[in-house]
Amino acid sequence: ARKAAEAEANRQAAKQAALETTCFRCSQLLAEVSIVQDSAEYYSATDADNEDLHALLSTLQAFVNEDAFKDLQQSQGEKSQLASKLLSSLAFLRLFVQRLQ
Repeated sequence: ARKAAEAEANRQAAKQAALETTCFRCSQLLAEVSIVQDSAEYYSATDADNEDLHALLSTLQAFVNEDAFKDLQQSQGEKSQLASKLLSSLAFLRLFVQRLQ
């Protein structure tokens, strides 16, 4: 029984560590999108092929499809709010890239 309890504790610790890592990645991506939002007025149609924008959009789309992100969405409080903010940022970036084209 003790080994089972230790295994469960290790599993929970690993899950928590993965959640913290996901939160950190989410925060980094939000910061990158924030830079784009803050400078949106300086972009023009000539930036439609901007590799950085398309790379960021691809990264965001891949990230929200990860199981770790889904765990973040299902968590409580600030963590789930972080996930919601990232989904909003993804929606903004998709529309922004479309408008440039």
